[in-house]
Amino acid sequence: MTLLGRRRRFLIDPLQRRLLRVTSLYYGGLTLLVAAVLYVPRLLVLHGDAAPEAQRRAAAEVVTLHQFFWPAAAALFVLFTVHVVLVSHRLVGPLVQIRRALSAVADGDLGVRVALRKGDDLFLEAALFNDMAAALEARFGAATGAVAEALAVAEAEDDAVRAARGAGRRVADEEPVGAGR
Repeated sequence: MTLLGRRRRFLIDPLQRRLLRVTSLYYGGLTLLVAAVLYVPRLLVLHGDAAPEAQRRAAAEVVTLHQFFWPAAAALFVLFTVHVVLVSHRLVGPLVQIRRALSAVADGDLGVRVALRKGDDLFLEAALFNDMAAALEARFGAATGAVAEALAVAEAEDDAVRAARGAGRRVADEEPVGAGR
């Protein structure tokens, strides 16, 4: 049960959507905080009782900030979003594989194993799952063999009992010696 090749979707699990939502809110909050630190002092000069020259300088700084800050913030947001999703694939991909393998074991397939990609995380958990599945398969195989052996012994004993009963009936059906006199 391995998934080889590249992933087909950008978001492969609801966990990634939640992670992206939380990190986007975090990034948005940080962006607004930085914007407040940059803009508020200049806006206070614009709307305060400062000299006209100071207000013109503050207005020019606000325009310059608009030209550079928001495009840079948007570009960083896109890069940050792509980075978060790609990094989350290292966790979510293995989780999806382990989930599928657990479902297969629940359906009775003890031969299933988890194979992860290079660069994925959770190798220890996948190895533990594979060890568990192998141990279950071995124990189930041993138990199945013991049951098959017990059934074979029971069938042999059942055949022996039937043969003994059949021999006993033949002896009973024969007339005993000296009984006819």
